[in-house]
Amino acid sequence: METPQDDSNIDKITQNRVDQGIQELLDEKELKIQWRKELEQNEAVQNYFKGYQASSVKTFIDEYLNKKYFWFRFGDMYKQLSDDHKSQWIELAHDHLEIILQKKLFDLQCLWRAEQIELKGVEICFDFVIWQNDIFNCPFLEPITQDDIEMYQQYLLQEGMELIEYYAGEEWQDYEERKAGYLNPDGDYLEMPDWYEFHNLRTGNTKLLLLPDTRGDKEKLYSDLYFKNKEEQEAKQEQPPSKPKDNRISLSGYDEETVTFFVKTFESKDIQNKRNHYNEYNDVRDNMYYEDLVRELIEAKENIPIRANEDFREALVLAYNEYRCKKVAEHLPLALEQYQFNIKMGFSVGGEDLFYTGLRENYVQRLIEGRVLNGEAPNLDF
Repeated sequence: METPQDDSNIDKITQNRVDQGIQELLDEKELKIQWRKELEQNEAVQNYFKGYQASSVKTFIDEYLNKKYFWFRFGDMYKQLSDDHKSQWIELAHDHLEIILQKKLFDLQCLWRAEQIELKGVEICFDFVIWQNDIFNCPFLEPITQDDIEMYQQYLLQEGMELIEYYAGEEWQDYEERKAGYLNPDGDYLEMPDWYEFHNLRTGNTKLLLLPDTRGDKEKLYSDLYFKNKEEQEAKQEQPPSKPKDNRISLSGYDEETVTFFVKTFESKDIQNKRNHYNEYNDVRDNMYYEDLVRELIEAKENIPIRANEDFREALVLAYNEYRCKKVAEHLPLALEQYQFNIKMGFSVGGEDLFYTGLRENYVQRLIEGRVLNGEAPNLDF
């Protein structure tokens, strides 16, 4: 008969954890014996202890060695966590340097599409998407200056500002959507990034959105010809019979009203009650967001002003957002130094995205075929 001490049926992961735990206890024991011996042999320490009751000295040593072990075991880890907390602001500031560069690239795109400038490394409109995703290595962008940093700091330190997360894949260079949104503010288009609008107000570069899209119109002509020809060719081919169209409405498991009806109509009272308990608990868990904000602000170890507000949750979120913006603004000069050092040393940051490079090849082929259909040479000389 097997006993609880029988290890034959313990899985490998559990056994490794047991072995590791035993070894850690043995290491702790050895260290504490060593440290206790060092205290006993240290004449200065022993003279210090003579001024205290013998029984309290023994208790003190036991407690002190426990504390010392935790310092020894976890001190370096906590230092690394502290360093990581500090470095996060430089990393975030570095991300926001990319946003500064994206605006520079967008303004150049407006000029290039209007055929007012030529850019080395740009042949077609899609090339701006390529450089959007490799912004630090874009060869024709003017480097970030101290004036750029100061303007971006002013942008970040506006009252009620919320720090956006930078994503390279976001449509920073979607010219058609951004311009359409500017010209048709009530339409369903991408909004202009807040930084773009702030920059335009300070520089007057809104006028760039009023320039004609000469190059874009040319490429659209060739793309339209390509797709029209493709549709005609596909129409000539024998098509499989189409399935009857289902005109019934779509059922969504994400629509809470539908799910509620379904549960109340088809489920037992027991399941209905369990669902209610589940939802109530998850409603409470939403408070964890605010608890996380409080914890992060406490760990900041600096005074953080909180503006008066009838809803303390909203006041907390505003204070948190302004704190993050302030920290990034403070660290932008350090990020700028790193950026300028990389330029000086010729270091490459990031790299070409092969996914977009592959898309570019398809885009070029489409334009060339469109030009051929229009009786023009199979190249990009237009």
